[in-house]
Amino acid sequence: MTVLRLVPLTLGWQELDRFIALDGYPPGVGDRIPIPGWVIERDGGGLILYDPAAGPSELAFPGYPPPDPVALP
Repeated sequence: MTVLRLVPLTLGWQELDRFIALDGYPPGVGDRIPIPGWVIERDGGGLILYDPAAGPSELAFPGYPPPDPVALP
């Protein structure tokens, strides 16, 4: 697989206390942390949405198997 294009995305924002994001920072000060993702365009014409935060348990509803992948035209 050859990547033709890599497009960065911001999938959302999370309110996070700085003492969680930065080691040694005092609690009580909040930050908005971006949630990154990428769209990857392949040489075969397919697109992949890559969300690094999505684990296997988040890709399907609990108790249901994940959906089958569908190729985009």
